[in-house]
Amino acid sequence: MKSKLLQLLKNKWAHIVLLLFVLAYVFHAGFKTYYNYGVSMEPTLRNHQLLMVNKIWYEIVPMSRYDVVIIDAENEYLCKRIVALPNETIEIINGKIFVNDKPLRDDPIRFADSLEAKITNFPKTELNADECFFIGDNRYESVFGITSIESIRGKVMMLK
Repeated sequence: MKSKLLQLLKNKWAHIVLLLFVLAYVFHAGFKTYYNYGVSMEPTLRNHQLLMVNKIWYEIVPMSRYDVVIIDAENEYLCKRIVALPNETIEIINGKIFVNDKPLRDDPIRFADSLEAKITNFPKTELNADECFFIGDNRYESVFGITSIESIRGKVMMLK
């Protein structure tokens, strides 16, 4: 009786240790932490805010408009929001964003029409099948542009 109980406990501990190793590998392979530097994503993100990024999300789930992602921009990591998806057209007129000739009415970041906005105009551009258009939430202090899907490092999943 004792030896069966001891064997059962050994098996459970072996399973627990194996499970911990598998979880550690999945976490290491699938997630990475980044810091948001700058104010271009305010009010959504603060400067120096720690972010948890899912590196394998887009291998499982299709990309969506308004996803917040980490982009590798020539060895500099930027945290931005996707506003136009592959094969869509993007245009910014007087600070208003148009996708496929329609204004973004459900844009999570709305700002008043103002000549102070850094992003006032962007010519009508059709994105390729492997491109998307990104922009920061702080439209007065933001970086924006077209990026290759390959440069997206992952989706921001958790903010601290």
